[in-house]
Amino acid sequence: MENSDYLSVFCHILLPVAYEFCPDLVLVCAGFDSAIGDPEGKMCATPEIFAHLTHLLMNLAGGKLCAVLEGGYNLTSLGQSVCQTVQSLLGDPLPPLTDLSGPCRSALESLQSVRAAHRQHWSCLKHAVDLPTSEISTKRVKLSGEEAKEQAEEEQSGTEEKIWAEPLKCVSPLVCSAVVLPDDVVCPDACERLGSAEELNPHSLTLKKDFLKDDDPLTAFSRVFSLIERMKKNEIRNGLALVGDVTRAMTCVVQHVAAEDNSRILLVCVGNGNIPSHIKEDGKTLVVQISCENTVEQESKYYVPVCLKKSCTDSSGFLQSVFSVLLPLGYQYNPRLVLLVRTPGSEVCDGAWLQLTGLLQSFAQGHTLVLLQEDDKACVDPTASVLLGNPAPPLGQLQASPTEDAEAVERLRSRLKDDWKLLMTAAPENGGTDED
Repeated sequence: MENSDYLSVFCHILLPVAYEFCPDLVLVCAGFDSAIGDPEGKMCATPEIFAHLTHLLMNLAGGKLCAVLEGGYNLTSLGQSVCQTVQSLLGDPLPPLTDLSGPCRSALESLQSVRAAHRQHWSCLKHAVDLPTSEISTKRVKLSGEEAKEQAEEEQSGTEEKIWAEPLKCVSPLVCSAVVLPDDVVCPDACERLGSAEELNPHSLTLKKDFLKDDDPLTAFSRVFSLIERMKKNEIRNGLALVGDVTRAMTCVVQHVAAEDNSRILLVCVGNGNIPSHIKEDGKTLVVQISCENTVEQESKYYVPVCLKKSCTDSSGFLQSVFSVLLPLGYQYNPRLVLLVRTPGSEVCDGAWLQLTGLLQSFAQGHTLVLLQEDDKACVDPTASVLLGNPAPPLGQLQASPTEDAEAVERLRSRLKDDWKLLMTAAPENGGTDED
């Protein structure tokens, strides 16, 4: 098993079931014999994945998580994996996961089998497909004594030859969270407030006239642009801005960042609203919009509309779309910046919004910019708290999501799985790629 396989298990089984169960404590049996190079596990999970798996669990149970060290027999990968886990517990930025593909066949068979077996017990799995009809590929065939010996020697040789890069050392910025707020809004504790001194110089602002409207004050988004520039330099980890027109601000931020050749933006828009067509199609921005609007499905690979009939008011349906669609897409896309936007009238409950904010810190080494409408002042303090690394409050035991919403999410995931392999949850049948 590799990194993609573990992420798929978390997104499509563990997280949905864990959030439905709503534990008071998360106890992790931290066995690192699954790490690459281990002579016992013979798996290929790199040390970085353990930082991500740990982080994905940290918003459960109000952050009450205990990792108990168990196996691990390659001293190099063991030490690196333990360090990644501890750094995640301490709130350090997560290292990037690159070159993620879809789960291997055996992992897909396991996903499909577990989801099918447990759908009678957990409402989040009730739409899982049936057990595989073909023979499981990992079923053991009894070997003769000589064949078994040769296979053991080959496996041992393969383990000894495995080489992997040392995990990237992620440096925590001196400033964790910065905010851009109107003068009458109090700055949240422990956040840095960007004032007029942080505005871009006139020359830099003039260069941005090509995507600012004539009626936009030239300095209207200056502090937001400055915040982004400091995030790119890793001087600030994440930020929040309260703006007069969140849709306009979103468009300007995307155009500002996408002007660079190597930019990759994950834009998560919660609520109804129009996303400009050029943003959906440029390939530099992956847009996931969760709303109640029936958006005409477009051919663009980089625009994913998630339509929930009960809007975002139902936390079960909302989080199911986050686990089964948004997180797999984000991991495979591997953005350099996450832009999280809450549009007016989104109706998302505060608890689900805060859980989403915390989960998105998995990407881009925590470089997340949250945009809120100016009249959404009550959301500033709790959102800033999560950006600072505090766990989101528990949601309680989640009920079954509305059937039409669950079916819509499954149809969307099935439609997108050919382009985004981490969305797959079933083994290929007769040359296919996933369930229909």
